[in-house]
Amino acid sequence: PIILFVGLAINQDAFNVVESRHIPAAIIGLFPQTADWILSIWPGAPEAKPGLAAMSYGALVVCIIWTSMGIFLIDRRFVQAGIWAMVASCLAGLGLIHQAEADLTFKTYSGSETQPFGRSPAAFQLGYMTLALLFGVLRILQNCGCSRVPPERKEVDENDAEKEAEVVAERCNERPQTRIFDAMMSNEVAAGYEEQEDSEGGESTDEGELRP
Repeated sequence: PIILFVGLAINQDAFNVVESRHIPAAIIGLFPQTADWILSIWPGAPEAKPGLAAMSYGALVVCIIWTSMGIFLIDRRFVQAGIWAMVASCLAGLGLIHQAEADLTFKTYSGSETQPFGRSPAAFQLGYMTLALLFGVLRILQNCGCSRVPPERKEVDENDAEKEAEVVAERCNERPQTRIFDAMMSNEVAAGYEEQEDSEGGESTDEGELRP
C-alpha cells in the first residue's frame, strides 16, 4: 500500500506539471507498468495472457519509449518520434524489451518451439521499424506541404511569450474606446444631468411666479 500511495503521488505531480496536450502520451506510458502489476497479482498470467506479458517485460523502458513517441507525435515532430522507434527496434531485437530474457546470441531471434514468431524479438523489431518508416513518410509529406499533415508544433520561448503579451497589451491600449465607455469614464453625463435639473428647477420657479 505504501508503494502504491507513493506511485499515485508521483503520478499526480507529473500530471500537474505536464502540458495538457501531452496527457494522452503520459497515460499511454502507464500501460506497460499496469500490465506488469497485473501479472504480479495474477497467477499463471504469462502463459494465459502472452500479449499482456510481452507488454510487461522491460516495462520501465517501454514506458519511456512509448511516452516519448506519443509526445513527439502530438507535437508532430516525426523525426524525433522515428528516432525513438528505431531505439525501440534495436532494444526489441536484442530481447531487452518485450521478452522474458535477453538473447544476445540471437538463437531465438525469429522464435522457437515454445514461442511463435508473433512474440519473437524479430516480430517486435519489425513492428517498431514499420513505425519508424511511417514516421519518416509523414515527415516527408510534412516537408512537401501536404494539407493532410499539419506543420510541426514549435515550442514557444518564454521571452517570445512575454514579448507577445506586451504587443497584445499595447494593441488593447491603442484600440479606440467606444462612445459609451467614454461617457461612463467622463463627467459629461453627470454635468448634463445637473444642467437638466437646474433648467427644470428654473422653469418650475418661473411658473410659480406667473401664477396669481
